[in-house]
Amino acid sequence: MTGICMDPRAHFKPQWRSWGFLRRGILTDKQIEKYQREGYYSAELKLARKQLQNRQKRSRTGNFILDDDGRMIYSPL
Repeated sequence: MTGICMDPRAHFKPQWRSWGFLRRGILTDKQIEKYQREGYYSAELKLARKQLQNRQKRSRTGNFILDDDGRMIYSPL
């Protein structure tokens, strides 16, 4: 039996770092006001997002997903 060898090309982060989640920096009050002006926090947009999420939810049975039309679609992932 041989020993377990790690692939030296593989890179694993030793820990989660909070700054890794911040892609565009910290959200400031000025940016929040800009997003409010553009309508990102409006009730219509929130409703549209919720409808999209509900539409994307599908029930899974093993490797199959039940589509909205009642069809079973093969999806191993």
